[in-house]
Amino acid sequence: MPTFAATTAKGELGMTGWSRVRGDAAVGTLLVALAAAPALAFNPADRDAFNATGNCPGCDLSGLEMRSLGALGANLAGANLSDTTMTFANLQGADLSGANLTNARMAGANLSNGPGGAPGGIGAIYPPTNLSGATLIGVDLGTANLTNANLTRADLRGANLSDANLTGADLTGAVVTVTSFARANLTGANLTGLDLDVANTVGAKFCNTTMPDGVMNTNGCAPGEAGIDPAELCQLPADQFAQLPEELRAVLDCRRRVGMPGP
Repeated sequence: MPTFAATTAKGELGMTGWSRVRGDAAVGTLLVALAAAPALAFNPADRDAFNATGNCPGCDLSGLEMRSLGALGANLAGANLSDTTMTFANLQGADLSGANLTNARMAGANLSNGPGGAPGGIGAIYPPTNLSGATLIGVDLGTANLTNANLTRADLRGANLSDANLTGADLTGAVVTVTSFARANLTGANLTGLDLDVANTVGAKFCNTTMPDGVMNTNGCAPGEAGIDPAELCQLPADQFAQLPEELRAVLDCRRRVGMPGP
């Protein structure tokens, strides 16, 4: 069951749980207000299910305030978490595969892999995930799997992406001041418009990576990775395709490109 910290900032109702209700009304009216308000974006039944079980795959929780949410290992695959407020949330090991976190406010949140975390131990985020425009200031995404993730215009100031898998991720226009990409895999990633001079990229892998100026960087490519023609690689016999590096097969997405079985 997820845990929540009371919201006590001026102009908000003090509570344990969620709130999109504003004003100075008594806490005792909170549940009635939440249940009765017709303009809420989230699905009240989904909210209640998540509150009761800590899992809610495919749920609509958009617009909810879940400050200091504690939901380690939660299953939120395919959930609509757009416009949510999850500042300082602890989502270690949570399954967010296919989740929509567009414009989510997650400053200080922990999305890293942790003890008892997601199957395979590959981090909290499972591809493909939409984090376009999300506020991720200071978020811990160390070791997270962000393959093919949409991070366009995301605010990643001070975020930890050390050892993260960003293969094929789109970070166009993201803010990366004091962001750590140390040892991150940036194979096939799009870094157009980023200011990498204020980020830490020590040990990061750049292979077929679109750099901030639009030039492709192949310096970190292993033999056979540089200058790839995706269409030709997708036409390889199955046994040869299986021998390609795993991160390269993940980027190709042959089913979408040429209508063939993918990796």
